[in-house]
Amino acid sequence: MKAYRILLFLATAAVLSSCGQKRNNSAVDSDTTTIGIMGSTVLCQKDYHLEPVIHDTLFGYFISPKHIDTLIFKYYSSRTNRLMDSIAIGNRTDMDAASWFYEQGIGIRIYLPNGILVHTQPDVMGMICAIPLDNLLPAIDALAIVWYPRQASGIMPCRIVSIEDGQWTEIGSFYVNTNLFPDTLTPGIIDGFLERKKGVWMYRDYEDQMQWMEEHDGECPMKPLKNKIKENR
Repeated sequence: MKAYRILLFLATAAVLSSCGQKRNNSAVDSDTTTIGIMGSTVLCQKDYHLEPVIHDTLFGYFISPKHIDTLIFKYYSSRTNRLMDSIAIGNRTDMDAASWFYEQGIGIRIYLPNGILVHTQPDVMGMICAIPLDNLLPAIDALAIVWYPRQASGIMPCRIVSIEDGQWTEIGSFYVNTNLFPDTLTPGIIDGFLERKKGVWMYRDYEDQMQWMEEHDGECPMKPLKNKIKENR
């Protein structure tokens, strides 16, 4: 199977895009506020503007091995339980808009083209990547997804999910360090963390890498992702 597209919110909804560039602002809010993140109180700069949201789609064989499948990703507010027409864009950095996402209770809903809701991901600013994983296990295709949370952290889980009969099931996960990502990810993989070698999906867990570096030089060997999934099934 061929991954037709890698979904990046930095290319569409602009959550991660070109911070600091001048834009045509439809609304601007500049101040500071404190918000609760993961049990801590964090001071956030409120320096953002609103832009119309562009809901995106992902194409691949991650549901059916015989037909190209489509997932539609849409921002929603848990405060109003409605889909969003616009989202906040930080004027200098992504985190300038974190307070708006927190106050609005922003998350992402994932739909099939027929309107069936397959997953709701609360409390995120977007996605870093979503990659179809074909032939991960016999008769199972899946999706690797890295969400972009509100907290400023480079260490994030890459979640492996399957979608069968409209049911979203997490079947595994491992950690990646987004600070090590290149400026532009190679389509269809996560450079250094999730790659396909000789037809086999391989992964490198950042936690394994940190342990490896205590006794070795360089990068730890990548492992077959199917073994990680079998451990959790």
